[in-house]
Amino acid sequence: MSMSDTPLRSFPLTPVERTAKTHAILCVTGFLILLPIGALVARFIRTFSTRWWTAHSLIQFVISGPIIGVGWSFGHQTAQMLNMGHFIDTHQQTGLALLILYIAQLLLGIFIHFYKFPSLFQGHRPPQNYFHIFLGVAIFILAAFQVHLSICM
Repeated sequence: MSMSDTPLRSFPLTPVERTAKTHAILCVTGFLILLPIGALVARFIRTFSTRWWTAHSLIQFVISGPIIGVGWSFGHQTAQMLNMGHFIDTHQQTGLALLILYIAQLLLGIFIHFYKFPSLFQGHRPPQNYFHIFLGVAIFILAAFQVHLSICM
């Protein structure tokens, strides 16, 4: 096959391609850049400041939340534009699972922060703190897998 037989990519992108690209950029930024930064802020700022939770919650909810929400809605819109149906393939189902896990993680973090049980776990972190960490790592791994799914589609 010669170069003259190779189809050229047309630019600018079509509306559905722009929507899908926006979805990808926002979701990668939210799940694979901002959420890990927020986790690292919690891990390292707490060693020298008691205000770590404010920075952590701002990054995880106030900044990441809208980016993830808008990114997810662009994915939903892309499926509508392609007349694909919703939650019918692994990428869409994984995206829904990521959104649900992210919301559960936010709610768990709020619960952990505002409801303390000091008499039960004197001097130790309660089990829900460890579950919060585990869930955060699981979300990060699932988000990385989701990127792989989208590239291989």
